[in-house]
Parts: sequence; C-alpha cells; structure tokens
Amino acid sequence: MKRCILALLLAVAGLAHGQLTPDEKKGIADTLFVGNMTIKDLEYDRRPFNDKYRLPLVNLALDNPLEAADKLMAFHRSGATKDLATLIQAARTQGLNDPTSLAIAVANRPADPSLAKLPAPLRHPIKKLVDSVADANSIIKRAISGISREDARYLTETLPLYANEDPSIKFSFTKRTTYDANKILALIDKIDLVAIRAAGEMLAANVEKIRPELQSAAKAVRQPVDLKLWIDGLRVDVSANKDVVHSDRDAVVMVDLGGNSLFKGRCGAGIGYASVLLAIGGNKTFEVPDLNLGAGILGVGLAYDIGGNDTFRCQSICLGAGLAGVGGFYREGGNDNYKCVSLGEGYGEFGLGILQDTAGDDYYDGAYNCQGAARTGGVGWLVDLEGNDIYRAGGLILNSPLFEKVHYSNAQG
Repeated sequence: MKRCILALLLAVAGLAHGQLTPDEKKGIADTLFVGNMTIKDLEYDRRPFNDKYRLPLVNLALDNPLEAADKLMAFHRSGATKDLATLIQAARTQGLNDPTSLAIAVANRPADPSLAKLPAPLRHPIKKLVDSVADANSIIKRAISGISREDARYLTETLPLYANEDPSIKFSFTKRTTYDANKILALIDKIDLVAIRAAGEMLAANVEKIRPELQSAAKAVRQPVDLKLWIDGLRVDVSANKDVVHSDRDAVVMVDLGGNSLFKGRCGAGIGYASVLLAIGGNKTFEVPDLNLGAGILGVGLAYDIGGNDTFRCQSICLGAGLAGVGGFYREGGNDNYKCVSLGEGYGEFGLGILQDTAGDDYYDGAYNCQGAARTGGVGWLVDLEGNDIYRAGGLILNSPLFEKVHYSNAQG
C-alpha cells in the first residue's frame, strides 16, 4: 500500500499521481454544464480579504481550483523519492513558494583535537557531519538575528500553544498557558524563515552524502565506542558496537552505529540552532520527551533511523515537526510503532515538518494536530512508501459541548 498524507491548509477530496487528464477535465465541464455553468465559473472571487500568511498554493486553489489541483498532485507525486533533502526542497518550493536555489556560503574549519579520541575510520565523516551542522548554525543565527534571545524564548514557548489552541495540552519545557497572537506574528515577521528552510535542505543533503561514508567506516570499527565530545564548540555523542542508554539532552550531533539502544534524552532537535541524529543498525527504543526526533523551532532538527524494528514513544513536537523552522524524520526499513501526543508525525507551522518511512508494516498513533497536518504558513507531510500500515488519530480533545464521545484530531492531511 502507498500513502502520502500532505497538508497545506487545503482540503482535497482525492489525490491522483499526476495532473487531471483531458477526459477528467471534460467530465468536470460536462457536470458543470448540467447546472448551466462552465469551468470559468469556478474562478470567482473567494478572497474577501488578503492574508499575507496564506500560502500561494492556497490562493491559487481559491482563484483557479483546477490549476491548483494539478500543482497539488504534482507536489504529492514528488513524495516518491527516498531522501529528506528532496522532500524538503519540494515542500519549501512547491508548498511555501521559496526560491528554488539559494547561494549559501560554507566555511573551511581545521580539525579539532578532540577528533583524535575517535577510532581513526570515524574521524573524517564525523568531522564532515559536525562541519555541516556548524554551517547550518551560521545561517540560522543570521536568520533569527532580528529578534532578541528573550523573544526567541517567547516564540519557542508560545508557538506550540498557538498551534494547538487548547490549554489542556501541556509541554514540559514551559509553564505558559496563554499567548499574544499579535506579538507572535510581529516576531515571526522579523525572522528570515526562507533562510532557515534553505539551511534545512542544505543540512539534509550533506547528511545524506556523509551517511554512506559513515556506515562504511563503522564496519572497520571493532571495539565498543561510547564517547561524549566537544568538537568546535558543539556537543557530539558517538557510540558503536554496544547497547547504549542515550539520556543526554545537550548533544547537537548524536551518532549511534549499532546496538540495541534506548533513547530517553533529546536528539535531532534544533531550537534556534541545527541538530542531527543518525541511528544506524540494531533494534532501537525511543521513549523521549517533548521536542525530539526531527523537530525544529527557529532552527533545524533532523533524525535518521536506519535498520531494525523500532518503537517510538514520544510526547509532542516530534517525528517531523517544524515550527518557524524545519523538522525532518527519516526511517528506513523495519516494522515500526509510532506514538505521539500532538504536533508530530509530519506537522508544520510557519515552516515544514516531514516524516518519511520507506518500508515495513507500521502503526501510527497520534492524538491531535499530527500525521500530515499544518497551520498558518506551514506544510506538514507524512510519506509512507510501502507496507500494510495502520493510522489512528484522536482520543484527546473532545468535541464538546456538541458531542460527548467524539474527538477532534486535526490529522491525516
């Protein structure tokens, strides 16, 4: 079975793998004719007011529904690729209308002495990975330079509240329960969101180039490895050939190259910076708090999980969640079990969140705003390419007082 759940604040009855065919367009024209209408009659003004945060694709859908349908189906079709970088590019250019290409400067950095603590085969790929994160950090720092540290903290704590609009959903990193929507929008306008999204694509492309080299180097490492290093000012955790409990919340680069590991800390989460998790091999268990496993708020968080049959028990803002940033989660192989509360499994707000699972029989469970969901200025995308999968959403927010046993989910596209 193939599934690709895509949300752009746009309701679509069905998505085909291409454009509307001439016969389909004729069928629409014939149906309209019965009601004494033509296709041109679909192009009436549906925009009583302009909203600068409304996506260009949504505006097109309002102005010219059939042309928008073609564009949306082409966007949908681009999900067939197996890499995050291409998906991020499609989401930011086709979904958010960002420039197709951007010139990005990178720096040449000397080797940090701490690299010598790593087994020799791992030093070069780990250096390249750290350098890539540092390059993304430079872009993100410039992109958010228009707001103060206090303002950045305010957005980090309030964007999730603004997204859910339900005070019953709590987040472990803040005690706030209210927010000022006008203040949020004013601060968002001072941030270069396009640059952050470009940094996300650049970082994903670099990680995907480094990954084969890192996997090849790992085969030459025989001894158990469990190191926590500072390289070029970044916290880097590297493990291999042993079962490890990852409880650290400070590492911005985490690499696990084998073992049946347990993850309980924070990894692949970029909050005003970039962060990468690469977990390769073994059956892994993730029991993690909010803001995790491919989450970006004012930054870029990427998580790659390769091999094994894995279990994901997450809270909120996880598994591909981007709030004024980029969150990407990539899973290759295995029959997996995903569970989150809200703002996860492909969720975007003022940015983009993507979850891609390439194969296996998977179970997805999320309560609210998840599984290909988006709000203002966002793209949320869940792409599952193969397998017999189960998707469950809801069960948290009652649709009261109208119903006693019916829940909202805002999920699955």
